[in-house]
Amino acid sequence: MSRPVTQEEILAMAKQLVEGQFRRGQALTSPDATRDFLMLELALLEREVFYCIFLDNQHRVLTAECCFQGTIDGASVYIPVKSLNAPYR
Repeated sequence: MSRPVTQEEILAMAKQLVEGQFRRGQALTSPDATRDFLMLELALLEREVFYCIFLDNQHRVLTAECCFQGTIDGASVYIPVKSLNAPYR
């Protein structure tokens, strides 16, 4: 007996299908590519986040990470120097 596919399962499958497009080193050369990358990365999150994408001078993704999390009515953002050095790790 089969069951209906849940929204979370659909999003997980979609993420697997397009993940190959945005591996480390992929260039984000247009607003559309950047939007697609962020939608892929953030689709399953339930909180607002401050997300950093570190790029090289050719717009290739070095790393991307959630730096802070917040709620609908607020988030404290403090950027220590170690965050600025994150892509060099």
